Amino acid sequence: MQQESGIRNDEAMDDGVKAPDNAENKMSAVDVALMTDNILEKTPRIKRIVHQSQNQFDGITQDSNYVLMKNYFKNTKYTVTGAKLGISVKSGVSYVGLFTYKGKHYITVVLHADQYTNLSAVFRETKRILNQTI
Repeated sequence: MQQESGIRNDEAMDDGVKAPDNAENKMSAVDVALMTDNILEKTPRIKRIVHQSQNQFDGITQDSNYVLMKNYFKNTKYTVTGAKLGISVKSGVSYVGLFTYKGKHYITVVLHADQYTNLSAVFRETKRILNQTI
């Protein structure tokens, strides 16, 4: 099932799509995983960016999504290698996680977790996905 990605056309860079500015892009979790895999393959430096411990925005330093997930998964068998978290009112909390386990790489995708208010929902759902599939 496709969900809104949370990115309206007027918030994205000009991609040449002839659609209303307020239209939101939609992708399934599988689409997001395939896109992530493709981006990581074609642009390896992205792995360094999503693996950073801290980010700076407007002069404010804060822990990254990577640190949040690394802390959440510290007592599990999985190693967090990167993370990207997105939040919008319409799409809720969404998360793409990069993990390794026994030398294999995994991409997890959680879309529209618990509406807009519960950040920990993506962490719980990601752990459930990993535990059920690995």
